[in-house]
Amino acid sequence: MKTRFSTIDLMAALHEVREFTGLRVSNIYDFNSKGYLIRLQKPGVKATILLESGLRLHLTEQNWDKSPFPSSFSMKLRKHVKGLRFTGCRQIGVDRIVDLQFGEDERTVHVILELYDRGNILLCDHEFVILNILRPRTDKDNDVKQRVTEKYLVDLARQDDSLPSKEEISVALQNANKGDHLRRVLAPLIQFGGPLIDQILAANGFPNKAEMLINVEPNEETVIKIASALEQGWQIYQSIKNEKSKGYVTYKEDTRSDGNVIEVYQEYMPYLFAQYKNEKYKEFDSFSTAIDEFYSKLENQKQQQKALNIEKEAIRKVENVKKDQEIRIQALVESEERQKLVAERIIMNEEFVEGASLVIRNAIANKLTWDAIEEMRRKAAEAGDEVAKSIVKLQLDRNQFVMRLSDPYDDEEPPVDATIDLSLNAYQNSRNFFIDKKAAGEKARKTAGSAGIAIKNAQIKAKETLDKVRIKTDVAKTRKTMWFEKFLWFISSENYIVVAGRDAQQNEMLVKRYLRPGDIYVHADLRGASSVVVRNKPGGEEIPPKTLTEAAQMAVCYSNAWEAGVVASAWWVRHDQVSRTAPTGEYLASGSFMIRGKKNFMPASQLVMGFGIMFRVDEESAERHKGERKVLDANTAAPSEIGDESVPNEEEELNLDEEDQENDENQENEEKEEDEFPDVQVNVQTLRIARSTDEEEYSIIEIGPKNQPGNKKRPQTKAEEKALETKKYLEQKEAEERKAAASAKIAKYQKRKQQKIKKKYGDADEEETALRLQILGSRGKQDPKESEVEKKKVEEKLQNSEKPERSEQEHTEKFQKKEAKKRDSDDENEKDEEEPVNLEDSDAFLDQLTGKPTDEDNILYSVPMVGPYQTFSNFKYKVKLTKGTGKRGKAAKSALELFLRLKIANPREEAHIRALIGEDSVARNVPGKIFHHLTGGFASNSKQKRMLAGFARLSFYIAATIYGIIVLWDKSWLWNVEDCWIDYPFHHAPDSIWWYYMLECGFYYSLLIASIWDDNKSDFWEMTIHHCVTIGLLSASWTVNYVRVGTLVLLSHDTADVFLEFSKFVRLDFNNNFVTNSSTITFLIVWSITRLVYYPLVVIRSSIYDAPSIIFPEYQILNFTQAPYVPRLIILLLVVLFILHILWTYIILKIVISAINASQPLKDLRSDTEYESEDENGLKRKKAGFLN
Repeated sequence: MKTRFSTIDLMAALHEVREFTGLRVSNIYDFNSKGYLIRLQKPGVKATILLESGLRLHLTEQNWDKSPFPSSFSMKLRKHVKGLRFTGCRQIGVDRIVDLQFGEDERTVHVILELYDRGNILLCDHEFVILNILRPRTDKDNDVKQRVTEKYLVDLARQDDSLPSKEEISVALQNANKGDHLRRVLAPLIQFGGPLIDQILAANGFPNKAEMLINVEPNEETVIKIASALEQGWQIYQSIKNEKSKGYVTYKEDTRSDGNVIEVYQEYMPYLFAQYKNEKYKEFDSFSTAIDEFYSKLENQKQQQKALNIEKEAIRKVENVKKDQEIRIQALVESEERQKLVAERIIMNEEFVEGASLVIRNAIANKLTWDAIEEMRRKAAEAGDEVAKSIVKLQLDRNQFVMRLSDPYDDEEPPVDATIDLSLNAYQNSRNFFIDKKAAGEKARKTAGSAGIAIKNAQIKAKETLDKVRIKTDVAKTRKTMWFEKFLWFISSENYIVVAGRDAQQNEMLVKRYLRPGDIYVHADLRGASSVVVRNKPGGEEIPPKTLTEAAQMAVCYSNAWEAGVVASAWWVRHDQVSRTAPTGEYLASGSFMIRGKKNFMPASQLVMGFGIMFRVDEESAERHKGERKVLDANTAAPSEIGDESVPNEEEELNLDEEDQENDENQENEEKEEDEFPDVQVNVQTLRIARSTDEEEYSIIEIGPKNQPGNKKRPQTKAEEKALETKKYLEQKEAEERKAAASAKIAKYQKRKQQKIKKKYGDADEEETALRLQILGSRGKQDPKESEVEKKKVEEKLQNSEKPERSEQEHTEKFQKKEAKKRDSDDENEKDEEEPVNLEDSDAFLDQLTGKPTDEDNILYSVPMVGPYQTFSNFKYKVKLTKGTGKRGKAAKSALELFLRLKIANPREEAHIRALIGEDSVARNVPGKIFHHLTGGFASNSKQKRMLAGFARLSFYIAATIYGIIVLWDKSWLWNVEDCWIDYPFHHAPDSIWWYYMLECGFYYSLLIASIWDDNKSDFWEMTIHHCVTIGLLSASWTVNYVRVGTLVLLSHDTADVFLEFSKFVRLDFNNNFVTNSSTITFLIVWSITRLVYYPLVVIRSSIYDAPSIIFPEYQILNFTQAPYVPRLIILLLVVLFILHILWTYIILKIVISAINASQPLKDLRSDTEYESEDENGLKRKKAGFLN
């Protein structure tokens, strides 16, 4: 596959680039690290030159994806070339080097593109002094350095393109090695390029891929033929050099498994060479069009070709499975037929078989050696004995011999070799073969049945692979980046697009290019926050309050308030109140705006975001989703609470970090209280959407953090001083107006209004008055001291969260100030260059994006969306995002894996979600430092599993406790522990105790295995140690017959576990705090009695003191040289178990005390979080865990 230009390609492309000489450069973009787009335009005419270092140069009409942030080299090109006139282009010499000229006289700028070797792009002034270079290098052959401030030596390019003489051709042939391709030998002598050389050689009788000294001899005849061929090539070369050429692209076709044919481009050329006329090709009116078509589909075709190879591999695997199964079945069928044939031949040749067996038996009976028997058989066969002739081989080591048996009734049938057992007669040998025949037939039938299953499984797996590949290729083919995806964005619950800038440049672009009449501008009341634009629908009415609330929440969450953890408010204005120029006309930094008039402040927004998956469906499927996100009127609108869950009190948190647990619990309890009484809530945080008609106010929205005390201030420029003076003037004017308004004389209509208010609301107390003002949207009065203190606290916290990035900001401002003079012309140019697609704002388009797909939908691709959590109320796949310390990339990946693990998706949805894994764009809009929760139906599924597992453990512990009490009730050691050691070791263990031990041991083995394969709990290692110690105690006590003390340990532990599992089960199933707290307190009491009193003071004490004195009067525990050693091991295990009890008791008491101090209901005593996490100090928080 061709990927770079040849000399004739460059000549053909320059003809078309020259046609646009005289146009001005409107802008320059980079689409990869080596490729750049130069936009040219004049009234009524536009063109784009694409240049890629080392590869190509041509005109393009394709919409190439531009880099979101221009590279330093691109910025340098803009600085020197933007706004200049394109005055011409030329090929330097006959090398693959192009000189693009911009401007005239001393303002001339040269952009030099090198297309040979690794390529390069250089920016030079009118004297070819290098101003900037893409790849600095040194030409060692010519001792030339290509560096900034060095001069680019144009004369080093090859200038002569004349044909070589016959002597030069002869010398090149003589110097060639054997096996060298003739094409490579001639390439350094001429500038034709490979395809043209191949054509002229083939036309003059040279074989394809002619090789030196193999089918080409370096003689005079060969030289003459080559010289004649070069003359023919020279004519084609000159025609391409001097005339405009058409374009040709060759391709080959491949067929997918579904029958669709895909085209894969191979070569492009400005002339249809003879060797390509028999291949499939496309003809284009111009060479640039052909190149543009080739490269625009190159990446897509590579993906299609890769997908096709995967499809072929999957189909090949299925065919291999089929072939393998067929071979196995065929072998078994042949074996069955052979066994049958051998059995029949033995019966047909019964006398021969019996005779041969008799002779060999007699020889063995006469104690002849095996060699002697073989010699006797050979001589008998030479003498003409038919029986001896039929014996092929003796296998006396296995008491067998091989006999060749023919069909006595049909001489044409070939003989068959049969292995005869000497210990059996002919009929018995025949029966064995019939048995083998029957077994082979049965195995063949079973193999045929299992082969069908194996083939079916292989086909299912291949189909899944094909579906995934097709979806991926289809998405790559149909997926086009929507205009709003380069910004922060979401679609509101009322079907409005809301976009926000990622940085100052995007804020500038957003207001300048995408803020239309009827749109709303939203901004958080914080310095450096993103500019948010709510895009109104074409011909739409007022944007509803709910959408404004969601946009305000987005503005706050993408501001410094997120990292600071401060709940802040936002405000909105209409499009005509936003200006990029101050009243005095001075320069505003990029991303800063002037707001004219009154700001409409919104209620404070919570720091809660959501992450979900939207699916793009086709137009037919979109009909089923109309009205999913429609505007609700006052009668049908439901209150939208940010903390609202689709399934109340069923929230499972997937921890990526550890935050302050107490704050989380407080927030969860507040949400629970609201959910318990949803019908009596009074939401007084309504919106003030009335536009102010007071006198005009001015305010400037600035970007970047304020100066930190530790930062050294740099000298201010004149523009900055002027902007500062303007700001002070506006603040002073605003203060004077407020003072004047306060001291102004009250008009008569205002007095009447106050009297009317006093008459109507005179009986209301202060609380009722404040509530009414809040309902009306009034900010109300606030204690100035409290307000000032609160304001200082918030500002101090926000300032601490702001990171000084002064150097980058100063560099940006410095560049922008230099460009301030060009802003008006740039605006016009950029508006002409790129306009947002209005179709993507229409209801018809937005209806094709759904978060709740159905099985009947035809899904085209999936799009991840991040926005306020209430917008995800109807989403099938969603998680809640709150402030934390987790990383955005890990959170997005975990969310996608979670969606796949929950098994709620059909195969097509699952494939589209799986296609998002690994995409950089998935986590692009997720706020930094997050903590995400699994909510709604997902949590319900997880809760059901936890309830079933808890119920199973509770049932076992109840059964084990009851069984233990029944078994031990009449046993003396239950009431007197010293009986555990009397008459030891002559203790009989009845079957009831054997079953008790086996059930408990099997249960703890299952817990140990489950803890390894199940999701890791936060106390994984403690539980693993506990299970191992328990299993060790059971095994050791049974081995040394310490079964009596072992039963006491089991009973004491199972009794506490019953109340533990019951308290956990109650918490999951009941929302009653009294029941939950009562069960937990009961558990604490039983736990303390059984594990902190009875276990150490009775069981462990008796094992340490009573056992040695009763069993071994002279036995000393601390004398480790004294046997036996097993009692010491058992005591050690008992003590380790008790240490774990103390550890868990400490954690339990911590949880209980913190819950009492916070006036909270007691929580679950062990976390079921999937991920082990860390708190703010980096220390692992251990959750209480027990035998379960």
